[in-house]
Amino acid sequence: MNVERLTRLHALVSGISPAVLNMETWLGQGGCGTTACAVGWAAQDPWFKAQGLELVDAKWSGPRTFYRPVFGGKENMAAAALLFDLDPDITDTLFGDMAYDDSEEAEDIKSDLLTRITMVLAGKDILHLHYCNNNDEDDDDDLDEEI
Repeated sequence: MNVERLTRLHALVSGISPAVLNMETWLGQGGCGTTACAVGWAAQDPWFKAQGLELVDAKWSGPRTFYRPVFGGKENMAAAALLFDLDPDITDTLFGDMAYDDSEEAEDIKSDLLTRITMVLAGKDILHLHYCNNNDEDDDDDLDEEI
């Protein structure tokens, strides 16, 4: 795990409005403005850019333009795993579009993401928190108990 990069990501996400944090897209731009997941916002940050993280056009045809992350010759989730030096399953539980309940309020999703990053930094297991792996109503309680 790359502690410095995860710590910087935590600080970056902490300063992002929940309204523009969208864990379902790397980065999208259109008439409604720009939204991105944590990795998408990191790819726009000068420090992460200097580390080699970049966004490339996903060649999506439609009213919005979408981008995907590239790092170290890898794309999408593989780029995130390499950037943060994480196991693919942990990477997916942190950043995957199916890792969060999209019916939750934006503030709750942001809080869940920050909690998961904190847990990974502390060496705690987060795989059981993946929304698609655990659709019971006690997910929020699991996050509260883990901290």
